[in-house]
Amino acid sequence: MDWLLRFSASEGTRFFWDEARKLFHERPLDSEVAAEQILGRIDPLVRSMIAEEGSTPAFISHARLALAFWDRLVAHRVTAAAAERVRGVSMASFPDQAPQLLRRPWLLEVRKPLDGERLYGDTTALGCYPTQEPGQWMLQGWMLVNGEPRMRAMLWTQNWSPGHRQPPDLAEQGYEWYDGTWVEAARLPTGRFRERRDWFQDGVRFATVLGALLEAENTFLQTHDTDATLASDKRSRRSQRSPPRWIVRHVTIDGRGADPAPEAAKCTGIPLSTDALTWTEVPVREYLRLQPSGPGRQERKWVRIKAHTSHRWTSPTPKRIIVDGE
Repeated sequence: MDWLLRFSASEGTRFFWDEARKLFHERPLDSEVAAEQILGRIDPLVRSMIAEEGSTPAFISHARLALAFWDRLVAHRVTAAAAERVRGVSMASFPDQAPQLLRRPWLLEVRKPLDGERLYGDTTALGCYPTQEPGQWMLQGWMLVNGEPRMRAMLWTQNWSPGHRQPPDLAEQGYEWYDGTWVEAARLPTGRFRERRDWFQDGVRFATVLGALLEAENTFLQTHDTDATLASDKRSRRSQRSPPRWIVRHVTIDGRGADPAPEAAKCTGIPLSTDALTWTEVPVREYLRLQPSGPGRQERKWVRIKAHTSHRWTSPTPKRIIVDGE
């Protein structure tokens, strides 16, 4: 079925979100049961086709993501240039807890997946929502591999540990598109398991870096929101309650934050002795770090350090360092 090719992740999420608002007057407690009920509203012929190809679990997972956005649906649409810059940013520090973006349901997507735009690898969109189990989240990804759609759903226990190599939980579970049908990948060969694990960790890293950049000061990212709620979707003033807004947050590169031509860094100090040393130019890559701030410097905030050129005193003479056990 070509539904992943014809519709973006946010459009599909909006469809399920609208159906949920029609079916339930308040947020349902059991999202899995509610997602099944939402799927039951689809045309019976379409449901039979979904069941025949085995993609029902993928649709239920997508509907649960929509339910997680009950009060407000925010879809982050990342340009290809911004995604490329995010992939290239290294982190000198790693947060003790997840960035604000990851503390609530979230959805990231590129604007033109059919034109080759990707968040990373073959992934065109990422979404994440909490499950019924405390502390567990479902990381859901949309992929286009050789023009064929895939969806991956992998559990993520958010016991945040230092470093971006977050361990997946039950990483062997999920659904993939094989020969025109969705199949459950309950048991995977070692090579495929590693590939899925790497995909999961790369996705966590991408979302973490993006979340940190959105919080940091003086970054190259710029965001602006558009209200995607159509006028025909708005209820009458006589209605007791108005539907919440559907927000598209565009993530682009801010020209004002682009790196200027690197200039030589000023020397802030010199060694006590510079005999036989050379003043060497050293390139420093762009990176993020947590910097003390606030009263008494007790708080922390993300700061982007732009790529620049530094200078250091170095010795042109080769050295060999021997580490002795005694």
